[in-house]
Amino acid sequence: MIQGYSINETRIKETWLKELNNSINLIHNALHSWDLSKDEALWLLDIITNYTNSWVLLQKYDENNLENKWNTEKLNYKLEAEEAFNSIIELKNDLLIKWEATDLFAKKKSENTFEWIFWNIYQTFDSIDLYPSIEVKAAHLLYFIIKDLPFADGNKRSWAFTFILFLSKNNILLDGSWNKKINDRALVAITLLIASSDPKEKELMIKLVVNLIN
Repeated sequence: MIQGYSINETRIKETWLKELNNSINLIHNALHSWDLSKDEALWLLDIITNYTNSWVLLQKYDENNLENKWNTEKLNYKLEAEEAFNSIIELKNDLLIKWEATDLFAKKKSENTFEWIFWNIYQTFDSIDLYPSIEVKAAHLLYFIIKDLPFADGNKRSWAFTFILFLSKNNILLDGSWNKKINDRALVAITLLIASSDPKEKELMIKLVVNLIN
């Protein structure tokens, strides 16, 4: 209190247990909603293990500060919808050559959904970003593109590609050892979790992605 803050350890532990329990329920729902291989099921468990470790390390902070720790406030590169979509079309053309996609890949279901997603992550109020960091913007980008399903086909690959493109353009894709912060297996797992999650669990999903990026 003398230093100007206090920590309610009981509330922090209660919140951590509640979120851990919710995360376990998400795994349960994902396992029942998707035809997963043994490896994919293990990847889901691995995601929650990593998230739990992050939570334990952050218990010394007040619960309301969790998602604001280790965030990069300055946007290094503003990836716009048009550039992202053109990059997805380049991916599509490459996949078509390999016979790994059809012409339906990345065809927009409606004209404005994909553009709205990018407008949403950059929106401001009174000149202040509603999503205050690159990591939080990235997490919302992944969440919105999964939940809003902007394309008729190839959605899973488009989800992952757009998210990785955003991280790469903003120089937060790799860690200090030049390894991906979220590897391919983790990305598959987190997209399955978000796709299976209830809209009421949005904030938990956002925190999960932000902690994995960090």
